[in-house]
Amino acid sequence: MDITDIENTLIQVHQEIQEKKPDSTKVQASTCPLRDLPGFDSLLVPVAFRRLARKLGIELPSDYRVPNIYVNPATRQRLTIAEIASEFYQRFGAKAA
Repeated sequence: MDITDIENTLIQVHQEIQEKKPDSTKVQASTCPLRDLPGFDSLLVPVAFRRLARKLGIELPSDYRVPNIYVNPATRQRLTIAEIASEFYQRFGAKAA
């Protein structure tokens, strides 16, 4: 599993979330979910994170505290799909199936 696989899976996760909304937006690597996707907010971050992990074969304990990898902790800047995938890879790359 490499970062491209994570990025593509994350795009798929967000596309699935957006399909349920009336104002669906095409998701790509440069998309910033917290800025560009209508209705996607910080409350949906754990949902998207857990879906991504599940699709990649990473088992998370039910009490796992989901980190907000959608925002840079130092600058508070909202991240793009590509940047989020990179953060996920740094944390779980070796565990991804």
